[in-house]
Amino acid sequence: MVMLEINEEIIRLVDKAIEEDLVGGIDVTSVATIPEGMESVAKFVAKAEGVIAGIEIAELVMKRCGVAGFEALRSDGDSLKRGDLIATASGDTRSILLAERTALNFMTHLSGIATLTSRWVSAVAGTKAKIRDTRKTTPGLRTLEKYAVPETYIQQLNIGGRLVIPVGDQTDEQKMMRITKISNTQTKTEILQDCKFVPLKGSLGWK
Repeated sequence: MVMLEINEEIIRLVDKAIEEDLVGGIDVTSVATIPEGMESVAKFVAKAEGVIAGIEIAELVMKRCGVAGFEALRSDGDSLKRGDLIATASGDTRSILLAERTALNFMTHLSGIATLTSRWVSAVAGTKAKIRDTRKTTPGLRTLEKYAVPETYIQQLNIGGRLVIPVGDQTDEQKMMRITKISNTQTKTEILQDCKFVPLKGSLGWK
């Protein structure tokens, strides 16, 4: 999958989500029931078949809540079966429980987009139809939701084919990236240069 650049926009979004989920910055249930200083290991496990997306966001949520021990065992864009182990998080138990709901909210939402988009690509395989993303995104989540889609473009490439695409929010600096499909399971991603979204003006421009 296309690399996700963790920039200030993404960090602000994650911090806002954590704040929204935990008024006051604490999980009152964990504070009341979990001994201070207790450590644990949490496992992220697939509950259904699909395509994973949002692992880097889950790791960022954990770090923002004070959980430094995060190990990704799969990569965004991987196809999963029910029961597959995706990642582990280790550290203070209260901190893990503080972060887990927000981390899972991001991961399940983005994985749902990646999974459905992958199914649509399979459904039109062998036809002239192409799957594309649009501006019909959840307010505030456009960058992340569009991040979950480009894998479908890669699937539609022939071996050796290339995709050049801007990655990032339209209101901020973007990265122009070139993705080369080496095989059905391997791609090469290169950052070509910084770029910026410029809306088309006039009667045919952006409304």
